[in-house]
Amino acid sequence: MPRKLSKPLLPAELVKKIQSDDMMSGFVSDVFSRNAHDNRMLMRNWEAPYSPDFYIQDLSIGFVEQMKRTAIHLAAYDGDVLAVYEILGLGATADKPDSSGITPICLAVVHLAMVTSPHARGMRPDGGMMNALDFKREASRLELVIQILVEQHAVLDRTIEGEPLINILCRAKAWDTIALFLMHGATPPRNLPSLFPAASERSRFTSMLQSRLRPGASRPARICPCWSGKTVANCHAKEAQPYPLTYVCVCGSGKTYESCCFHRRAYVLEKWNPTLNRIMHDYDRVTGNPMLKGIRAEVERMQEQAQACGMEIDERLLMPGIKPGKNAKKFDNKHLSEELLGKGLIDPAFAYAQSRVDFAPKPQARKISRHTAEHCQKRWNAWVDEYIDTQRDPRSRKEIERAAKIGTWNGALIRICEGPDCRKVEGTDVERLKSCSKCKMSVYCGSDCQKRAWKAHKTKCGKEEQCEQSLPSQDAVHQHLNRMVVEVGKKYQELLANPPPLEILARLSKEQFPQ
Repeated sequence: MPRKLSKPLLPAELVKKIQSDDMMSGFVSDVFSRNAHDNRMLMRNWEAPYSPDFYIQDLSIGFVEQMKRTAIHLAAYDGDVLAVYEILGLGATADKPDSSGITPICLAVVHLAMVTSPHARGMRPDGGMMNALDFKREASRLELVIQILVEQHAVLDRTIEGEPLINILCRAKAWDTIALFLMHGATPPRNLPSLFPAASERSRFTSMLQSRLRPGASRPARICPCWSGKTVANCHAKEAQPYPLTYVCVCGSGKTYESCCFHRRAYVLEKWNPTLNRIMHDYDRVTGNPMLKGIRAEVERMQEQAQACGMEIDERLLMPGIKPGKNAKKFDNKHLSEELLGKGLIDPAFAYAQSRVDFAPKPQARKISRHTAEHCQKRWNAWVDEYIDTQRDPRSRKEIERAAKIGTWNGALIRICEGPDCRKVEGTDVERLKSCSKCKMSVYCGSDCQKRAWKAHKTKCGKEEQCEQSLPSQDAVHQHLNRMVVEVGKKYQELLANPPPLEILARLSKEQFPQ
């Protein structure tokens, strides 16, 4: 049975408003199609997100591979308002040029001129000929698409076969769109008689010039592509916003965020990225670590203040989820692996894998989505397999896998019975361990071990701090990072007890609170 299609990643109120407009009569947006669903799933995948500027081919309208036209080109040409809204919200480039330099707004303007021509001809989806009302509705959709692109600061002074876009709009008598172009700084045409044969039209255009953007002035503020109605500066650029609960989760599971990562207390925030000119989301991967929960900002502040005062900060403090100060030395998993392996704290196969990935696997009581957890498991275990294939380790494959491979939820793949004084290994001493019916995390070889373990287990069964069985190497890494957090706190307290000279404090104040 085909999986249920996901909903467009748009505010429900916006979808309802657009769908109820007369211009949508007889038109079905592509956002409700299987193809749009598949692309949505590819773009909402935290581990390997699909670019929103992906190329589209549609031979029926001449979109061939060589043109390098994207999804926003197709949506703009089609006058698909909802598709334009969604793909821009997903981060598509509003002014993306194709191989000939033609941008989405160029296609929308040309198509608008075609459907407003007295000689326009076209077919409806049902096979009938389009009538005047059909063309009027299509023109309304195209004008709204153009408005959306203009408000996303698409470049307006472009030409199609040598003719400026505003000239094409003037010939089409798209008065509202002409006014919008002028308001956003489009260069006014000079040959008014050829564009407006009637004196009344020339007079109307001349009066519109009074409201045009003056040379050197800034365009009206860009509208935030979350479609809140606010400008970027007053919305996602001002502060991070929570990812909408009803949207498809960013982890790639296909579930809604509310029923997936949010339910597991792995929170997603969105903020404007001024370099990429788009909204980007940040996935909190360290929420499940009680030692890090709620203190990340404090540790950042401690590090930066300590460095500004001349204190040397240990490079090991640059742990996952905590950014380094400006002067801190770079640190990565390779350094951590070498240090802990040198001390005999982690297994060689575990160290081999950890030095080659950008994460530290840790069982998190299923607080991350299964999709994300399985992706990490696949990457990690592939490196363990590569280590085994090097044949540098005399141990058997089974022994190495037991020491270093991780399971679905990023704890130990090969588990041992958690009964008192029982060390039976899953797959060796017993075919499969049985899990506690309540927490589904603790495992036992049989009911006898479970009963003997109950007194200790009941204090943590189903509690927030409980997590799946971990590897000894994972415990060593976790304890090492926790000790470093404590060390930072101690150094910070020492700094407060023995403040630096006044000139250093003055410099710190100037850097943090510039005039």
